[in-house]
Amino acid sequence: MTCRCKAQFCYICGLRWRTCGCTDTQLAEIQQQATTRRHEETARTAREAAEAEEVRIALQQVADFERAEAEREAREAEARMRIEEERRRRREEERIAAVNLRFHQLTNELDLLHDVQRVLIAERYEFEQEVTKRERYDALDTLSMRHPQEVQFLGTESRSKIADAEHKFDMEYQARLAEERRIEDNYVDELRDYWKGKPESEYKVREARDELRKDQDKEYRFWDAYRRKQLQAISDGERRKMDALLAKQQSEMKALDGRSKIDEVEWKRKKWAEGKWMEEVARERVAMLQVQEQEEYARTE
Repeated sequence: MTCRCKAQFCYICGLRWRTCGCTDTQLAEIQQQATTRRHEETARTAREAAEAEEVRIALQQVADFERAEAEREAREAEARMRIEEERRRRREEERIAAVNLRFHQLTNELDLLHDVQRVLIAERYEFEQEVTKRERYDALDTLSMRHPQEVQFLGTESRSKIADAEHKFDMEYQARLAEERRIEDNYVDELRDYWKGKPESEYKVREARDELRKDQDKEYRFWDAYRRKQLQAISDGERRKMDALLAKQQSEMKALDGRSKIDEVEWKRKKWAEGKWMEEVARERVAMLQVQEQEEYARTE
């Protein structure tokens, strides 16, 4: 063997060339062994290369299989994802359709409820108006029946009172007249007894009697004036009572008419306010339902 420094050595024992006792036979054996070893190494290398190739091919096949399996699984996963996405899309569409249908039904039911409530309110307004009219008519009927009765009762009472006063004065007049006649008769008898047998007795009696009658007529005129004054006072008092009664009745009719107008104004105000309130409630309900519908649409499963 020759080194790079040009030194030579025995191939068999490793000593310096030509300093050993090695033979060509030994060299040939060593070369044969080396050749054998090279062939064995070559065969081993070939086997290892073949085994490595087989391993590589096997690994490649495994890798190809794994890649194919991964691709297949990826395709299957993608297919499952597409199917799941389609299912989710369909479920979402079905959910949205169900929400749409449900809220459409709720909207219709709410509209129906509002219509029913409006009809009920209108019927109540009509009923209240009818009740108010009936109450007014009943009150008018009551006043129409009571007022003539009151006028008739007061008229009868007034006529009775005036008639009683007139009867009282008639009785007093008859008593005064009888008393005057008694006084006159007694006075005439006394005068005749006094003037009996005297000249011009009848003339004196008549003159005294006439003088008495003048005094009696004067007293009667005073009494008659008092009678007429008392009767006039009673009549005026009863007329004032009748005027007061008619004024009270007229005031009652005006009060009834005023209450009716006030009730009508209050009823119209109440009707307007409740109608406004009903429309505001209806709008608020519809707005709340729309908000709930949008929340249902935005909700995700």
